[in-house]
Amino acid sequence: YIGLLRVQHGLPQQRARAAELEKAGEFALAADALTAAQRLEFDLMSARQLVRLDFRLGRIDEATAVLQDMIGRFGESPEFLEQLGDAEVLRQRADEAAALWQQAVDLRPSARLHQLLAEHCRQAGRSQDAARHTAAMTYCQGLDSYHGNQLTAAVEHFTRTVELDPDCADAWLWLGLARQESGEPEAARTAFLRCLQLQPHQGRAI
Repeated sequence: YIGLLRVQHGLPQQRARAAELEKAGEFALAADALTAAQRLEFDLMSARQLVRLDFRLGRIDEATAVLQDMIGRFGESPEFLEQLGDAEVLRQRADEAAALWQQAVDLRPSARLHQLLAEHCRQAGRSQDAARHTAAMTYCQGLDSYHGNQLTAAVEHFTRTVELDPDCADAWLWLGLARQESGEPEAARTAFLRCLQLQPHQGRAI
């Protein structure tokens, strides 16, 4: 019977209908269509889309329920924890949001997560923690820029990181690599030497 439902009313049709409704601006109806599809068979891509729609509609409890279902199926992930933190912000529970973001950043650092945590720490009057997260944010931005072959931006971000955290050997290393690839050998050498002072066995800086 469930198989027949899937064929007649099921997943591809419901998802296609949801996409059409969302494109037409009918976000609530699109979310309802995805919810019906999920009852027939769980699909991760559709679940992500449903979370996004629920957030857009201000349906925080519904979005949270979908996220918790995904965690139950796949375990905690930075993506799910970050979105649960965003839901807590909308509930005006800043400390709970920060705790979830911290869990997410421990699993996989990102510029956005460190930015959110830096702002939370600033609002809580924890200036040292705010500075630490700001340095980590610029480091992540530097990595993103470097791997995107945006060397000028990478140099700027890593320079900001070592200004905020002069003892971050990894930032000095990547600053050296970015300057080296930008055609600045002397500046690269200075960064590599500082990296080696902090981390003598860092082979990439030799």
